[in-house]
Amino acid sequence: MAHPIVPGGGKLLPLSMRQRIFFKYEKRIRDLSSLEKIYEYFATHEHAGTKVMTSQDVVRALVPTYPPVGSNVVRAGFLDGERGHSQDSHAAQQQLLHFFDRDQSGTLDFNEFVLIVICLSVPEKDIEVVFDVMDLDNNGVIDEEEFKQVLAQLERRAGIQQGFHSRAGKHAIVDRDQPEMVHRLFQEAGAGVHLSKFRAFLQRLQEGMLRLEFAHYDTAGKGSISGADFANSLVTAADVRRVDALLDKAEQLPPQLAAVHISYKDFNAMAALRSSIYSLSFALDFCTQIERPLSREDFAKLISKTLRLKLPATVMDVLMHVFGDEQGRLDGAEFVQVMKRRNKVPGYKRGPVGISGSESEGQNAGPVVSWLNCCWQCTVADKESRD
Repeated sequence: MAHPIVPGGGKLLPLSMRQRIFFKYEKRIRDLSSLEKIYEYFATHEHAGTKVMTSQDVVRALVPTYPPVGSNVVRAGFLDGERGHSQDSHAAQQQLLHFFDRDQSGTLDFNEFVLIVICLSVPEKDIEVVFDVMDLDNNGVIDEEEFKQVLAQLERRAGIQQGFHSRAGKHAIVDRDQPEMVHRLFQEAGAGVHLSKFRAFLQRLQEGMLRLEFAHYDTAGKGSISGADFANSLVTAADVRRVDALLDKAEQLPPQLAAVHISYKDFNAMAALRSSIYSLSFALDFCTQIERPLSREDFAKLISKTLRLKLPATVMDVLMHVFGDEQGRLDGAEFVQVMKRRNKVPGYKRGPVGISGSESEGQNAGPVVSWLNCCWQCTVADKESRD
């Protein structure tokens, strides 16, 4: 798979240092910028006079990926005037986001990018709640009009501008007078989309993004990545103030561990743990409160008991190296913080408090959960005003 390469010129710093500098620069773009700015930076192609994204551009824009070990990749995006290009060489990867490519151009425009972000922001545990809220007439199905009404509210909630200017042209927000993109979800459903189809649609999108992230590190297309690349993928979501220390630990993997092969199945098992991190975090927090340190074996048992999940031995070894202390005990607080940050969706304004009352939940929520939080807070406020 080809990756964007930095335009030529003098290179005064070692490759590894330039990779680290640009990684943190792009991390700040994802963490602090609007969707428009994120799209501007990570869209590496042009189509019909406007900037567009490949499927790999989308994953680099939304997932904090580190340059694959041994590659000369320095950065994932580009500023105006220093355009670079990436290519998706595997047809299977091209097809993963084919659903959202409404004009079948092989690339995604800003409108399609926005819809992907909104769909990705729905946590799996909240799919049924989101479905019920979208079902405005309570008939058990979502029709196109209901979906588009909620989509419009989510865009306003996200603060997406009515349009923005770029070097390649102006990008408008999703045009609801041309519903092809939304219509594709409802084409096969007839009268509307039931919960099972809605759930399957969102799960396919999540899996597609995970496969694209895996493919970013699987540069040779062998179906596995190195332990070193896997270690980097575990820590890239860390707060920018802590990410250097964790990346340093990832670089210090023992040679035999850095060279292990991590399959997509292993990679997916870690993603399953991450999606359940809120359940696991309670157990880890309780262990901290009772001052019970967790060894590798203790952590494996805790995961098995609380999540009914068993991580492969190689995954556990890499995880404990980067999130463990010198005594081989898990730093549960840092692990949970990084995993929660990894679940964030970039580019959206976030409310201060979540439905559960957790400040961090509100800050880390995507657009859909933020909108549900807003509905919840308005309901509570209205109830209190009547009491």
